[in-house]
Order: sequence, then structure tokens, then C-alpha cells
Amino acid sequence: MEIVLYNHKGDQNSIKFKLGDLNIITGLGGTGKTALIGITEYCLGSGDCRIPEGPTIDNVDWVGLKLQLKNGQAFVARKIPTDDKKSSEEIFYKVQSELEIPPYSELEKIGNLDVLTALLTQLCGIDNNIQESNSGKKFPANIRHSLYYNFQEESELTTNKFLFHKQDTFAVNDMKLTLPYFLDAYSDDLIKKIKELKKQKKRLKLLLRKQSEFEAVRGADLSLAKNLILEAQNIGLTSISFVPDTWENCVKMLNKIRDMPIEYHEDFNEHNEVFDKLIEENNDLRNELNRTRREIKSIEELNTYQSGFSNEANSQLLKIKSIELFEDNHNNINYCPICESKINDKKIPSLEQLKKSSKQLESQIRDVEENSPQMQKVLEDLKNKKYNLELKLKENRMSRKKIQDSNLRLKRLKENSEKKIYLRGQIDLYVDSISDLVEDVDLQLEIDEINDRISHLKEETDPKKYNERMQKILEEINKSINNWAKFLNLQHPECPLSFDYKKLTLLVHFEKGPRPMSKIGSSATHRGYHILTHLALHKWFVENNRPVPRFLYIDQPSQSNFIPENASKEKKEREHEDVLDIYKLLYKFIKEIRPDFQIIVTDHADFEDKFFQERIIDRWDSEKKLVPEEWTKSD
Repeated sequence: MEIVLYNHKGDQNSIKFKLGDLNIITGLGGTGKTALIGITEYCLGSGDCRIPEGPTIDNVDWVGLKLQLKNGQAFVARKIPTDDKKSSEEIFYKVQSELEIPPYSELEKIGNLDVLTALLTQLCGIDNNIQESNSGKKFPANIRHSLYYNFQEESELTTNKFLFHKQDTFAVNDMKLTLPYFLDAYSDDLIKKIKELKKQKKRLKLLLRKQSEFEAVRGADLSLAKNLILEAQNIGLTSISFVPDTWENCVKMLNKIRDMPIEYHEDFNEHNEVFDKLIEENNDLRNELNRTRREIKSIEELNTYQSGFSNEANSQLLKIKSIELFEDNHNNINYCPICESKINDKKIPSLEQLKKSSKQLESQIRDVEENSPQMQKVLEDLKNKKYNLELKLKENRMSRKKIQDSNLRLKRLKENSEKKIYLRGQIDLYVDSISDLVEDVDLQLEIDEINDRISHLKEETDPKKYNERMQKILEEINKSINNWAKFLNLQHPECPLSFDYKKLTLLVHFEKGPRPMSKIGSSATHRGYHILTHLALHKWFVENNRPVPRFLYIDQPSQSNFIPENASKEKKEREHEDVLDIYKLLYKFIKEIRPDFQIIVTDHADFEDKFFQERIIDRWDSEKKLVPEEWTKSD
């Protein structure tokens, strides 16, 4: 990671942090150490610029952040807001395999805050997820939700009221909802099954509504269907003399009746030329539709046959191919390829004949496989044609209905042929109106299958499985917390500690029962709880490849160990060791999981210990600061 500042003249000042190491910046107050957290947050998509008022706000025009990715590097820069605005939408970014810090002249707006958030979310590896609150509000976890675990400001580090960055704000609700995702309590497989369960429930709801419509039509329209058949029998539109008892069979008979030819009277065109043309068009379209349906059925049956043939042929080919284990050394004489004895039975095929059969089978299989994509294209074209024909039939039907509704003359036709045409139109309207319901004959079967699938998915997504997984995760996190707690001088060292992810606090387990850290005194102990929890979480994030940035900012960890001037030498040494133990634990953590992590600590403390001095990357004082002194001098 590298932080870059640009002033209004285009000058740059950068602070580089070592990857896979503990980075300490020490120095006097008022040198800009605390501003580093605000700059980093701002570049990582914060909607509010929280850089403290002072030299940085007054003398810096843009701030930038260079990030190391798994596969490359990224640079993000944002303009410092002006005119008392909370933030700026002027955002520059660049992503490459390797990149240099761009000069001031290249900085320009190429995206807004939403674009930056989406980009950083993707670069962090946060997948397409959906979190849902108790109120039903749905939202995806993004880069902003992952950053709650990357910062510990001075005021946050020693409080006993909360553990995490911004936990004292409205963000606490989002934190509780998204933490299980970042902990991987919902495995990828579980997430897929939850999505599949929602999809199947939606499909079931649709099918049940369709079934309800089907039942309503079947129950209410049985008498209508029977009346249409009786009327068709009375005017001679059909020679069938009986009326079915069930609605399904009535519909089948009406389909047969509607396809029967009608002998038209020649003078019909004089009565209604437009209606006649519609009838003719309807007949043509219906004939074409029937032909198309037959072609579709034929191709689908051929595909089924070819699939069966291909499977059987491949099976036979494997058997015949075994002859290639033997050599044909006997020309035209029939010999057994195993024992090489002569075969007198001429009905048994020779080795050469079997090889020839093998080649023929290979050729046939190849022809079938080469033709399959072509057949699929033909089938797709036919289905599109069927859809267009059905659409035209629907338009034709609506036109005829409009004429029938508006033309009383057609309703009073006395000529038998005209009655047949009119009745056939009524039958068409009726059958077409229920076609979507009738075509799905396997509706109940599909409903039963989906119900079985839903029951199975409910078992596999049972909250107990989630709770069991979360419990295992917490056991690992708590194990790390308690192992590292031994290296710090904390109150109640005999009491085990555990992380409560629901209340986002640390529990201290006394014999009388667990107590939250808010019930524990000593700011130095609170500091230890904060650091232990963050290290344990990041250890889990790293080892399980979770999409949380691989860094931790800690501001002023030595402040909770204020030592009065009149304190004894022994007390000063003990306080000194307590703070140094914090730094040693941070370095121990880095060594365990490097090179995938970096810790950045800003502090007033500047211990002479060799270990501490080796971790210092910069020392700021009255002459060297975050914002160079010459930037603050007016021209």
C-alpha cells in the first residue's frame, strides 16, 4: 500500500508501506499521523471525507492510494472536497498488472462514487451476494461493509462499548447482517441451494396459480363445452353422435371438430367479404400451424432416435474396436484371432469384415453427430415459426371476434353453412382461449416434482446447518483469541474469552457466567480485547480466502498506558513492557500469515528496543510531516 498526496501545484508526497510486515510511523502530535486512516477510507469509497481539518484539507488537492491486488495493482485518487461539501465525486482510478504513481497532470474525473464502489467490490473479490434484513430489506454486501474490520482509531481502540470501526453509528445493523457472509458462514454451496430454493418456490407459485386457473376453467366451462358439441351435432358440423362426460375429452372432441372442413355457400362473400377473408386466412394459418407442429414432432422424435442410435452404436463400436488388439496375418482365410485356429463356419464374420463394420459405424456416428447442430437449428426455426403462426392466429381470432360482436347479421345467419362457420368460430375462440391450460397435461406431475425438490432443499438449507458452521468458525476464532491473550497483560487472565458475533462484543467467561467487555474495567485491557478480536478475525479471513482487504490500521495503541511523571521506575517499566507486548504480538501475527497481510500503526511512542526500531518506516517531527512544511508556506 502507498498513500500519495498532491498539492495544488502538482507536487507529490508519498508514504510507502511494506507488504507482509508491521509498519510503524512514530512522531509528535499534529504531524498528520491520524489523517492516514481518513485518507485511506476516503480513497476506498467513503461517502464522507473524514480527513481532519488542518494542513491536509487546506494544502492538498488530491489524495491517492496504490493497492496491491492478487493479480495486479490499482491506483485510486479522489479530490479533496471544497465549499464545506462532505465529499467529492471527482474520482480517478487505474488498474494494471504493474503501475507507476500517475503525475498530477493525469488526474481527472473518470468515475463517480457508485462506479468506484462497484470497482473496489469486484477487485476485493466480493461476489454477487444478497443480504436480507429482518424487515425484508435486501442489499448486496460491498467493499464498504468489509472495511469495518480494517481500522481502529484512537477513540475506538480503548472503548469498552464496541469493538469495530463505526460500530457506534447506524452501520452496526449492516455489520451484523454482512459479517456472516465475510466469515463464510454461508458456504458457496449453501448460497447456491438457498437461491435454488427461492427459484423453485417462485416456480411452484406460478404453477399453482396456473393449476387454479385450469381447475376454474374445467369446472365452469364443462357445460359450455358440451353445448358447443351438441350444437355442432345439430347443424351437422360433426358426425360424432355422443357427448363426452369429462371436460378434457370435450376439449379433445372440439379440437377434432374445429379441424373438419366446411363447405361454404358461394354467396357468403356478398354478406361479409371481410369475415370470409378472415375465415380463409384462419384456415390457411391453421393448416400451416398443423404442418409445423407435425414437423416439430417429427424432428424431436428423430433427435430421440438419433440419440438412442448414437448410444447403441458407440456401445457396439467399443466391442468391435477390441479386434484392433489382434493382427490380421491370414489374408483371406478365416482364423480365430485368439488361438489362431482355422474357423470353418463361414457364418462367423472375418476379422476384416469386423474392421469394415467398425469403420461403417464410425462413419454413421460421425454423420449423426455432425447433423445434430443442424437439426437443432432447424428445430429452433420451426418453433419460432410456430410461435409467429400462433400469434397471427390470435390476431385473426380477435379480428373475427370484433366482427362477430358488432355484426348482428352474422348472429342471425340461417343458412346452414353460415351457421357452421359461425359455430366453428365460437369453437376456435373457446379452444384457443384455454390452449395454454390444456397443453400442459403434466402440470400436476411437475408440481409434485417441485414440491419434492423444495422439501429436499429445505432440509439442506436448514438453519441448523448454518448454526453448526458458524459455531465451528467461532471456535477457531476464539481459539486464536485465547492463544494470543497469553502474550498480553490483561485483567482476568484466567477467564476464557469468546467473540459474540450477534452482539458484536467480546465475552469474558467467569465462573458465575459470561460478561460482556462493557462490564470490564481498564482501557489497556479494552485495547487488548480490540486487537485480539481483529487479529483473530483477519487470521480467519486470510486462511479462508475471504474478501476482506489484507490490512489493519491501528492509531495510538500506547495512549491507554499513560504514565504519570511521578510514577515509580517499576511501574514505568511494566507499562513500557505492556505496550511493547502489543507490538510483539502484532509482529508475531504478521510472521504467521505473511506475505498476505500488513499492519500499519501510528503512535507517539518511540521505544529504543531494537525490535521496535526495526519496524519503524518513518519518524515525523516538527520538520517532517505528512504534509511537507513547504506546502503550507504561502507564496
